[in-house]
Amino acid sequence: MKIQKYFLFSIIPAFMASCAGTQTQQQAKPQTPATNVEMKELPMPKHRTDIYSLDMATQLTASISGSTNSANANIIIGGRDSLSMTVRGPLGIVIGKLYSNPQYFLFYNALGNEVLEGAPRAESIAKATQMALSYNDIMYLMRGEIP
Repeated sequence: MKIQKYFLFSIIPAFMASCAGTQTQQQAKPQTPATNVEMKELPMPKHRTDIYSLDMATQLTASISGSTNSANANIIIGGRDSLSMTVRGPLGIVIGKLYSNPQYFLFYNALGNEVLEGAPRAESIAKATQMALSYNDIMYLMRGEIP
């Protein structure tokens, strides 16, 4: 009986005191948007004048029919009117070369020893490089511009 009284008078008040210090969770009040916020449009470069020529070394990875291949490419652009891309495979062997301007493109496939040429539309370039991008799309992408 003494143990029960001891328990009731010492342990239970200690337990209650320890629980009294805990905080109850309060529901967060929804934030109202500030009315004095000024929206600013960030300027996106339409046609960049600070980039005239650009030389890039890239690594390409392509998965076709479950087979993954990788290659390195050097891409050179001059202004907005010329593009050159050389794709190299293992051991630096040239796989293909692409030359293009806004009116004409030429692609040499060294593996198949064939040449593709024509207007630099997305369909034509896709036959050569598997990238369905037109000349202008490639230039926008490389120069960080918006169409």
